[in-house]
Amino acid sequence: MKTSIKAVAIIVLMVLGMSVEANTPERVVSISIDNNKTMVLYMKNLVGETGITLMDEKGHQLFSELTNSGDYGKALNLSSINKGIYQLEIDSPDRLEMMTVEVTNNAATIIKKETLAIKPVLRMSEGTARVYFAGSGEEVEITLFNSNGNIQYKGQHFDNESSAKKFDLSDLEEGAYQLKFRINKRSFYHTIVLN
Repeated sequence: MKTSIKAVAIIVLMVLGMSVEANTPERVVSISIDNNKTMVLYMKNLVGETGITLMDEKGHQLFSELTNSGDYGKALNLSSINKGIYQLEIDSPDRLEMMTVEVTNNAATIIKKETLAIKPVLRMSEGTARVYFAGSGEEVEITLFNSNGNIQYKGQHFDNESSAKKFDLSDLEEGAYQLKFRINKRSFYHTIVLN
């Protein structure tokens, strides 16, 4: 009976999460060249704090900014950008996306889009951390560090389907902790404060 109730609760939470996500407009990213002098990057429907980074083929950053707005625009002088292939990284609270951009004399085109990671969602309630996974099919390494950097927990989770994982933190001392998720060679952190 407990298992059935738990399964129904997880399904309800996932459906509620998906219905909220379904009402969120799709993120729009466009890149164009204006008058053969300027590359214009425009994004619409950004949610939460979003990091935007443009890198060349060697990984050197051409620019990196944080924005909290729903819409974002950036104009880059083409005299500082050579023809070639670039990576545009968009890091938002729920996912990390990478886009491959080709710049020519008269065009800038997104030639490949990929989501590198769908980030786990963390919810705290009375000394319990609940982590919700979206079912990305990736192996997730989970590590909890105390304020001194000592490991309090280390484990793995295979994110093969939408699921939740519960951590009882009630036995830990008051203070700040870092919960680290390593997915697809990338690390994401959540700070937890226990009072």
